[in-house]
Amino acid sequence: MAVIFFRTVTTMQQTQYRLSLLLLTAVSAFLYWQQVAPGVLNYHEQNQLFLFTLDHLTHALSLPGGLADYLAEAGMQLAYYPTLGALWMAIQSVLTFLLISNLLAQLRPHYNVVSLLLTVAITLMTCHVRWTPTLPLVLLLVLAATWLAGKSRPWMDLLLLPVLYWMVGPVAWLYAAWRILTMGLRMVWSLPYLGLIVATAAYVLTQWPWQVILAGIHYRTDALQSPWSAHLLAAMVLLPAIYYRWVATPKRPSLLLLPCPLALALLTLFCCPDRNEMEILRLDMLVRHGAWEEVIHRVEHHPVPSPFTSQCVNLALGMTGQLPHRMFELYQDGPEGLLMPMIRDNVSDLPTAEAFFQLGMINEALRYTTDLQQSILTYKRSGRCTKRMAECHLINGNHTAAAKELQWLEQSLFYRSWAKENMRLVGRDNLIDQHPIYGQLRKLRFKENFLYNYHERHKILGLLFASNTNNLLALQYHMAQLLLNGDLNMLMQSMPWVQQYGGFSQMPTTYRDALEYAQQKKSANDSPYGQYIKRQANLSIDR
Repeated sequence: MAVIFFRTVTTMQQTQYRLSLLLLTAVSAFLYWQQVAPGVLNYHEQNQLFLFTLDHLTHALSLPGGLADYLAEAGMQLAYYPTLGALWMAIQSVLTFLLISNLLAQLRPHYNVVSLLLTVAITLMTCHVRWTPTLPLVLLLVLAATWLAGKSRPWMDLLLLPVLYWMVGPVAWLYAAWRILTMGLRMVWSLPYLGLIVATAAYVLTQWPWQVILAGIHYRTDALQSPWSAHLLAAMVLLPAIYYRWVATPKRPSLLLLPCPLALALLTLFCCPDRNEMEILRLDMLVRHGAWEEVIHRVEHHPVPSPFTSQCVNLALGMTGQLPHRMFELYQDGPEGLLMPMIRDNVSDLPTAEAFFQLGMINEALRYTTDLQQSILTYKRSGRCTKRMAECHLINGNHTAAAKELQWLEQSLFYRSWAKENMRLVGRDNLIDQHPIYGQLRKLRFKENFLYNYHERHKILGLLFASNTNNLLALQYHMAQLLLNGDLNMLMQSMPWVQQYGGFSQMPTTYRDALEYAQQKKSANDSPYGQYIKRQANLSIDR
């Protein structure tokens, strides 16, 4: 009786221990994605547009790994709302933890700490923007297929491996390797068999370089530069299984406890994403949703020295009317801290595109947004960019182009209601003129098309304000660009605009500080503007 009672208590303790780790996984994953890395989810969501169409599904099914990519897109669209996106990622983490625990239990008694550390390592590693949301789901599907296969007969893998490869891509080798661990060397044939399947796919899919086929079409945005990284992540999942199967045996129990968890703990520290990258992506998310006060708060407490940061905080200051007062209280990177030149990637110019739109430079906003969408390395359409392009076309009166973009959005989930609401504006200029945002921007925009020199953007901002003196954001940007350029003579020439149209009872703090520094009434150490000029001079010397 005592033995039965002791075993019951032990079983209950093991169950409670496992449930506590499961709860820890769920809560920590949810909080991580919601509080620490919401910008990463926003980045992935805005660089795809999941459509509920047959064409979208058939295109996905026509490529190896396409089904996993389709499911990952379907789930990632939930990140339009950060809480839903965090919940989706937490569910994946919980399922990954359960599957790894159950699979390792087939080799040795439960080592749930190892399962937890593996789940954490996968989460941290795939948090980098070079990974797509597809890879963690691919690992989850492969682990699920391995668990469901159990001790099934070897001949079933003849049918399952081609299907699994077409569902998830080349990481299907993890399934074959785990089967070899659990069923012995009689399953060794499965790895060359899978290699033959992959080679056939590389031969048939001539539109893709063979390196991309081997690396997985949908795993990374830089598959040609890092063709084997996805397989290293899969190997990371397999290594503990190899360790418990062939190294740490019951005859050597001391090897069961520390080496593997310790190695995984060190790996999780190594996998931590770059803090500055995370902060920049968070700023991008805040700018997208117009959370201007929060942008200012983030830059006050977590400044990242980059033009991107300056663009975001200057736009936030301008939208809240604080740019003439607080500009040099916050980090300023240099003359490109307001409006960046065109850069061929899908992140750097996002705040510039937003600034052009808010200023009323609609054609520039459209040009930048179109380029941003074309720069997405996964060749997908962006929901965020499609929405902005539709807005620009409506403001410009290009109704045919606007209708085309809105039809894409009508086939999505979270953009559908917005697209239907804006579709009623197509062909109705009177309704667009009455719209609180589009109508105002129609008044502020340039009425004629022309080319300009990017290096003289202070002039174009001045012309934009002169064409409509109600555009106070253009006035703030014009003066701010002169300050960043160090052109105090032209600043003085533009000061009558500030006095006549700015609506200030006294000269704004930033302008007064700059003029006092220029007149040598303040030293560089006492003047925020002087410190900026001194830093720029030092940078010029270093270059």
